[in-house]
Amino acid sequence: MLRYPNTADDAGIVAYDEATRAGELRYVIVRESGGDVLVVLVVASGTSNVKLARLADAVGKNLAVRGVVVVTNDRRDGAIVPSGSPVRVLYGHGELIEKLAGASLEVGASEFLQVNRAQATAMYERVVELAEVNPSTTAIALY
Repeated sequence: MLRYPNTADDAGIVAYDEATRAGELRYVIVRESGGDVLVVLVVASGTSNVKLARLADAVGKNLAVRGVVVVTNDRRDGAIVPSGSPVRVLYGHGELIEKLAGASLEVGASEFLQVNRAQATAMYERVVELAEVNPSTTAIALY
């Protein structure tokens, strides 16, 4: 049986230990929209680009994966994806397209989006109603 590496261990990436501040892979975030998946690897600085590329290539073999991105996080305050952190695309695309209340939204690694899709749709519909939005209106959602 042909086996592709599919874990951080297979790629040689060491799990991060918060107590000792040693290791590389701090978090993995999986975002999904309409069957498409974005995998966010949150790593400590100094993590090997070769290892990350190996893991991204393996994860990207899953047909649902639209993209794999990496965010570096060396903070000690519990932030998972610190605000303003640069996002580097390792495989595919760096965002998902989420459709809510007729609007197409690009959602990446660090953008906030209401997890409850029914509630998010209801909020967007209400904003459209209150703002008197028409097809030519451009809007920015600010959290």
